[in-house]
Amino acid sequence: MIKKESIYNNDSDSRTTRFAGRLDNSRGYATYYNGKTIMSSVDVVYPKDATDADLGRMMKLSKYLQPKANYLGYKGNKDINSMDAVKIGEAIGVGESQAKRFIKRMTDTGMMMRGAKRYYINPIYFLNGKYMNDEL
Repeated sequence: MIKKESIYNNDSDSRTTRFAGRLDNSRGYATYYNGKTIMSSVDVVYPKDATDADLGRMMKLSKYLQPKANYLGYKGNKDINSMDAVKIGEAIGVGESQAKRFIKRMTDTGMMMRGAKRYYINPIYFLNGKYMNDEL
């Protein structure tokens, strides 16, 4: 939820509007998706090799982060399925070959990691949950 506050000053005939609730300087920026909290810290500097398009695609992928494990997954019939290059491509709006190049770039920068069966996003950059646990 975003809270909009408007303050009107009678003396100077001015209005100040601010939005509260998403950015906490001590914790970072929170995005809410289907009741989940995706955090991105304010203090973390993104890799220099990551373009603005790459960062936008990572933000899109952050919606698919699974809680406590920070891997990319989607709801299947009954379970959560791990995302492969094809599903990642669908999520960010590109084809399979371009998705593979994107994944390679992100793993080279350290923003993403490939496990045995899953792709993980570095929790320093995007985290599903309010706080990082010991497992990450």
